[in-house]
Amino acid sequence: MENHEAGLLYIEGKFIERLPPGRHTYWTVNRKVEVKRIDLRPKAVEITAQEMLTKDRVAPRVTLTAFRRIVDPERAAASTDDVDTWLYRLIQFAIREAVAGRTLDEVLSARGALDAELRDFVRALLLRLKELESLEKLVEKVGRIDLHAGEGQGFDALLNRLIRLKPPADM
Repeated sequence: MENHEAGLLYIEGKFIERLPPGRHTYWTVNRKVEVKRIDLRPKAVEITAQEMLTKDRVAPRVTLTAFRRIVDPERAAASTDDVDTWLYRLIQFAIREAVAGRTLDEVLSARGALDAELRDFVRALLLRLKELESLEKLVEKVGRIDLHAGEGQGFDALLNRLIRLKPPADM
């Protein structure tokens, strides 16, 4: 491993440990040993010119550069095989959401606000990813889960509550 890399040791597909920089050797007879190398240096992710319709039906070409740095290589490796592709799609979706809800004048005048909004959107989806990972680990260990919507409420009501990201308006 180089100084700017994290090496993640997997034996038989199970994560064992994070390796420090340097050379490492492992006995591979009768077992599968894999080391995933993850670059920890900051990297620019370029979202090339995308045409997106604004609220007033104008299609500006939007280009964005995002800078990412992996701070938790174990979690990054467990989440996705290709961090940059996943982040590219996530940012692309965030840009479309931000542009589609504004007029062209609002987009042009709110560059700073858009930056903060996109950062918050990506951060919230990253937190949601961690939540989904935790749920996945829990489900692997549980043989059965019973869900109850409450008295007189059907399965649809349960699903609506399950995926609600915002509290109801009457709260």
